[in-house]
Amino acid sequence: MLMSTLRKQVLGAAVATACLSSGLIGCAQSQSGSLRAEDTKVLGEIREAYLKGMNSAADPATHQFSDFVDRYMAPDFQGTVLTGQHVKSAQEFKACMGKLSAFIGLDRTAEPKGKYEVKDVDVQSRYVTSDMIVSVGATKEFVRAVFMNPGTRQPMPGQALNYKTAWTIVMKRIGGEWKIVWGDIKVAGGDIDDAKMEEIKKASAALFAGG
Repeated sequence: MLMSTLRKQVLGAAVATACLSSGLIGCAQSQSGSLRAEDTKVLGEIREAYLKGMNSAADPATHQFSDFVDRYMAPDFQGTVLTGQHVKSAQEFKACMGKLSAFIGLDRTAEPKGKYEVKDVDVQSRYVTSDMIVSVGATKEFVRAVFMNPGTRQPMPGQALNYKTAWTIVMKRIGGEWKIVWGDIKVAGGDIDDAKMEEIKKASAALFAGG
């Protein structure tokens, strides 16, 4: 009972934050409903498309990442990525992920190459109305970046990190289709602690200094 109450409180706080941040001021006063079978099917497809898209983001032979963004994200999507950058459109999100892929070394054509993997997406709670869904969940992820040694100018593999994230997304039914309009993701455990995250944020900040 206590865990159920705490879970509801966490979801309630996430819903209020998400609604205010995404501009859906009145949604926090709505009642949560149930998903229709066809909506459940679509959300499952979105989850699988996200996994495939994120895990192929740096592969020039596939367009799965770009297809995921174009198909499931609203053009005016807003959100915050793991390294703290705020994006204000789906295309800006796509460009941001491209910069982060290069930062990690995913775009290298020769070994050693960077590696990034979303191992699992766990949807923990959903708040549902007829035309809006707030989902709260977690992921398990892996990253190993490859940096250039400033002295030798040779690629230097970094530490392999397994970590977890906590995320919240808002989806709206637009033109009869579910679109992601807002999202936020943060590190929530594993090999990346607060100090390590600050290092990563500072190191990646230079990528976005010019806008």
